[in-house]
Amino acid sequence: MSYENGKKLVVLGFGLSLLFHLLRLVGLLLPLFWNLPRVFNVLLNCGINLPIGLAALGYLAMWLFERKTIDLVTGALTGLSALAGLLSSIGLAFGNLLSLVVGVYVLVLAVRAKAYNRLLPMLLVCAFLYRTFAGFIFNRFVYAVYGSSVSPMIIMVSYLGYAVCTGLCFIEAKIEC
Repeated sequence: MSYENGKKLVVLGFGLSLLFHLLRLVGLLLPLFWNLPRVFNVLLNCGINLPIGLAALGYLAMWLFERKTIDLVTGALTGLSALAGLLSSIGLAFGNLLSLVVGVYVLVLAVRAKAYNRLLPMLLVCAFLYRTFAGFIFNRFVYAVYGSSVSPMIIMVSYLGYAVCTGLCFIEAKIEC
């Protein structure tokens, strides 16, 4: 393993997570034609978070070779976010709270992108705000008020936003490599 292989692992992790986000969007459209089992959604949620863990391993591999503090911080926060996402996808409620705190890895990616681009850090800060607002405030409020009768369009817009956030993280990783 080398620094360059760590970078490739980061790109692969964010790319696979983006792919699973897009599959989740397709999965939202499929129940109109075919009733998918709940297991499919759990597998997609795990599939979104496992590659984020792969990206975290890539950052940690980068840190092992260059000893840059930003690599260690990014790897740790990304790994904690992946762990929190996995915990929440299997139904452990405290995973959502932990994910709220650890979504900060998107801000660390914005700091990393500052050296390469001026627009991307602003978009990543917006992605962090979206993840925080949509995932933990708006969605919880909508589910608390409307329960299971939430409009599928609201759910689709929320998941589309998550896909865009992951896409921005992928772009940052790709530019850095």
